[in-house]
Amino acid sequence: MVKTHFFSDAFSALSSLQTALQNSNAETADSLFGTVLDLLAASSSAEALSPYLTDVNDSESLLLRIGHILDTAGLDSLLQEGFTRLCESFLIQHQIRQVLSEDDNPGADEIFADYLDALQLDNPEPSNTEVMSKVWELFESRTGSATVGKLKVLFAEKVVAADFGMDEETLDEVKMILDNDKLYRDVLNILELHQSSNLHWTQVIGMIESAVLRGKPEAWIELQHSLNVWREMLAIDFLEQARSYFESEELYEEFRAVFLAEPELTPEEVFEKIEETGSHEEVEQLVKKLNRLSVYRGTGPTSDSN
Repeated sequence: MVKTHFFSDAFSALSSLQTALQNSNAETADSLFGTVLDLLAASSSAEALSPYLTDVNDSESLLLRIGHILDTAGLDSLLQEGFTRLCESFLIQHQIRQVLSEDDNPGADEIFADYLDALQLDNPEPSNTEVMSKVWELFESRTGSATVGKLKVLFAEKVVAADFGMDEETLDEVKMILDNDKLYRDVLNILELHQSSNLHWTQVIGMIESAVLRGKPEAWIELQHSLNVWREMLAIDFLEQARSYFESEELYEEFRAVFLAEPELTPEEVFEKIEETGSHEEVEQLVKKLNRLSVYRGTGPTSDSN
């Protein structure tokens, strides 16, 4: 039987560890804590952390606390897998906890503990739809509308970052340009449609333009420039990863030239514009490989890559 609120206890221990590292050396705390999280996700012993806590006050107490969490997780393989997932998602969970605290929600600790339980971290195959339904039911019934709005933005940012590889700097820039929480949330929701509804980027950018021109027309030119810069960077990253898939340097250069000129095209559409591409079977296999590149998810509509 899974211990009630095990994940809340585990999160609390990890948070204490993060704070201790920040207090000992603020400049290196983030990278060091990331290393520690990686170790914890793969280790069953707190002793592996000792070399990283030499400058931390009361490190022995922290190790005992983390050790207890690991021992409890070790009693159940599903609990162990859940703890690994908690370590891997700690930063986003920490942000959610901060939002709940900042808005002075009554019973924020209990709400967060129930939220972690609702995530079903110890379930290897949870229904994402069911999980998120319960999560939003929890937040909407036990927090205020302002908190729910902030959390929706936070979740949307994570989806956009994961699906597009949109970096935090670009997200911050978009948010600053719009300077309007509702409009920012609307733009994030439209960006999500690019992946969830398989919309072409030209459709997505058109929807964003319409939303911004309705809500804050003076921001559109600057926002368009920011999105174009991000898209160009994404296209270059994609091409750098794609290079190893091409046996012919000449074909790669032709593909690169067309793609940079029209980055909204899918790999298949790019090849249709190139006259000499080799055999149909070779191109088909190449397209499948290119579609599998994770960075490509932000450069055009998804396509079948089986």
